[in-house]
Amino acid sequence: MLGEPELKHRLKRCPRCARVYPCEKLDTVLPPGGTYAYDVIAEVGRARSLEYLQAHEIQARMVSGFQLQIPKSTVPYLVIRFLIAIGTVQEAYAPSLKEWFRRKHGGYVLHLDGTCEGGTRVIFIAVDGESNLTLFSLKIRSEGPEDVKRFLRKCIRLFGRPLATVRDLSKNIQAARNEVLKNVPDFICEYHLLLNIGKRLCKGPRQALDQRLRHHGIRTWLTSARSRLMSRAKALPPISQDAYEAFLKDPTEHLDANPTQLRRLLVFTLIKWIEDYAVELNGEYFPFDQPELLFYKRCRELYDWLDKLLKSCKFTGNDRRVLENLRHTLAPTRKDPELVHAACQLQTASESFDEARHVFRLEKPNGGSVLRQHAPREFTVEELRERDRNLKKYRKQRDEVMRDASQPDRARHAKIIAGQFDKYRDGFLGRFLWPKGRKTPLVVSRTNYPAEHKFGRRKRGWRRQSGNKKLAKRLDACHEAELLVDNLWDQEYLDMVYDGSLDNMPKRFAEHWSDIVKGGLLDEEDENAEDAEDADNADSSGQARLHVRKQVLRLPNFLQMMDSAISSLAK
Repeated sequence: MLGEPELKHRLKRCPRCARVYPCEKLDTVLPPGGTYAYDVIAEVGRARSLEYLQAHEIQARMVSGFQLQIPKSTVPYLVIRFLIAIGTVQEAYAPSLKEWFRRKHGGYVLHLDGTCEGGTRVIFIAVDGESNLTLFSLKIRSEGPEDVKRFLRKCIRLFGRPLATVRDLSKNIQAARNEVLKNVPDFICEYHLLLNIGKRLCKGPRQALDQRLRHHGIRTWLTSARSRLMSRAKALPPISQDAYEAFLKDPTEHLDANPTQLRRLLVFTLIKWIEDYAVELNGEYFPFDQPELLFYKRCRELYDWLDKLLKSCKFTGNDRRVLENLRHTLAPTRKDPELVHAACQLQTASESFDEARHVFRLEKPNGGSVLRQHAPREFTVEELRERDRNLKKYRKQRDEVMRDASQPDRARHAKIIAGQFDKYRDGFLGRFLWPKGRKTPLVVSRTNYPAEHKFGRRKRGWRRQSGNKKLAKRLDACHEAELLVDNLWDQEYLDMVYDGSLDNMPKRFAEHWSDIVKGGLLDEEDENAEDAEDADNADSSGQARLHVRKQVLRLPNFLQMMDSAISSLAK
């Protein structure tokens, strides 16, 4: 970007539109027929795509740094120009990148993946697993074979044939790459393999458990009861959180509060504890996480606790009636044979799945989720060979489990796992290559994390910009080159393409702008320039009469503490 002191004496006001822009040597500073200089395009694009700033934040930055007023509607227009430019520049430097891959790694490992939201087109990307650089991205109608083949041919034209491919279990991607990349080793993402195994093991029991929970209306009753408690609490003074927490820690401590309001708050706290079951999830989603099973376990645990409490304490009147209603609602978790059986089935299936996950060595790192947030630990060649031996041994053990008639559920699970192993064994065993010119083998990544992580990080940035959780409109409007922006964080990439610094982007844009105009790319994506940000997220200003801090719900002795508090009211 041009420095502020240097820019001040180069500013000139356009007599036609009254905009201020740098005008010295316009043939090298401004795009042909353009109003905004290359450095302005680069600065706006980096602020939007690298820092995820909103339009009003970019406007403020341009005023302070460039003394340049940019209309809000112009920001997405400049961002599209920036994205088209970095895509064109990377394509121009593809031969240099191809040679760099060859010298450093012996070639590149092609990770293929796509992302979409409901009703949107698919953004399909190619990532080199060794350098973690995005090679190419394309927006396609779907992951149909023809679209994927077109994508692969373009990637091969730019960077040559890959050493190997890594993909998910999509049949369309498999069919396309088998036609275009014959005789190229094909590996599958082990995370997606485990995902497939887990769904086959757990989907049926999960649906059965969910149906029985819905049949008894447990979630509905809890939500309705919580709403009723909050509504009725409005007629009485609220209880301060500090006083309430002090009472829970020491029920003998006098609490100056309305007994009815205190009773409502205690029952409200029990319901909130059940609903806080999600704290035990790891953000991995089904089947790596089992939300229905965790909800069931909390309901059953609270039912057992209530049953014991009501038998030991002499409650009368409203105190007993409220607690008995809660116990009655949770009773099916113990007394409905179908519900209990479904939970046991899901628990057994989940244990079989966790066992397979352990053999693949894709456990959660430090309690976090794999692939979506953290890259799994990669292995050395010796570690990989040892793991492969353990996988083959585990596969033989499945045959023994299948022959064990005393455990039919385990036998059925073993059959499912064995079938998936046999179907995909060539895609996950022996994940190392010997490229020509390398003295050491190249270990291929076990998952599609290089591609998945780029999608995840980009979507988090989009949510920061728009304030919306759902990204269908944002994804459908984005330019396909937006997935190339992450390359700008890599210093070696900058050394090859931008002479080592982002400050050289305007120079590169100027050198290759004619290629953009020649291809008609500037007009192709104008419809994508709409900004879908700055959503209004109005908060309710009303103050809840019933409230409990999550720190209280997550205390290890929560139920014992509630036992003492509620029992003190019965005396």
